[in-house]
Amino acid sequence: MAAPFFAVVTACFDEPLSVLQRCLDSVSAQQVEWPVRQYLVCDDPARELPTARGLVRLNLPHRYDDCGDTPRHIGAQLALRGGCTGLMFLDADNLLDNTHLAQAHALHRSSGAPVVVARRRLLRPDGSLLPLASLEDRELLHVDTNCFVLFGAALHEVIRWATVPRELACIGDRVFWEQLRAKGLPHVALEAPTVGYTCRWAAAYEALGEPPPPESKRLEPLLVRLAWWWTDLDADRRHSLQEHLPPKVIDWLDAYAAQLGNLQRNALTP
Repeated sequence: MAAPFFAVVTACFDEPLSVLQRCLDSVSAQQVEWPVRQYLVCDDPARELPTARGLVRLNLPHRYDDCGDTPRHIGAQLALRGGCTGLMFLDADNLLDNTHLAQAHALHRSSGAPVVVARRRLLRPDGSLLPLASLEDRELLHVDTNCFVLFGAALHEVIRWATVPRELACIGDRVFWEQLRAKGLPHVALEAPTVGYTCRWAAAYEALGEPPPPESKRLEPLLVRLAWWWTDLDADRRHSLQEHLPPKVIDWLDAYAAQLGNLQRNALTP
């Protein structure tokens, strides 16, 4: 029987080396009883990746450009085939507190829940704290990609990430969370933040009266594009997705489409 280990799956693309190294260092610094193996999967076939003990590196053959969904799925498959006992996702521009995995593992063992939800603190691109708390995060209405820690029966649910249509990549973590909930898997949440999340959403900065950083993005144009995609689907494809996706996700898509009204197709662009 293979020795137990934690798997941390990291999708990367063009992050500065210093940012990527910060992520790798935070994983190697985990104070936990099991070994930690990080799977670094790059959506750039030409990028040279750093080396480190316990690091599995893979460059995909071409760019998939789906918000990291394909790199995450490929990394998760490698981890599952390797026999991981626990698995989480950590994007390359984010980082973990040293006790993140230890806290998640302890909560899993004490509760028996296969899904542990971590809390995140928002960071500016320079690494400073962005003092904003999300009601959705607090009430677990949304769980960010970097905040899932999976054990036992939840491990093979990561396969579902590959079944999410690429058009839904911008809300992939929301779809995955609803899939876990629809499956009825018990979940528990850590109380204090243990994940450092680099925030690139313009609305978060504007809520604090700050100018968004140059590389910031907005969700609304992505949802408009998503709504048009859902509206344009033929009946067979729509029926197939309605059979496959959780009902709440279908409700979201219908609501997005209903809000299009007379909006011009190219009125908003990312």
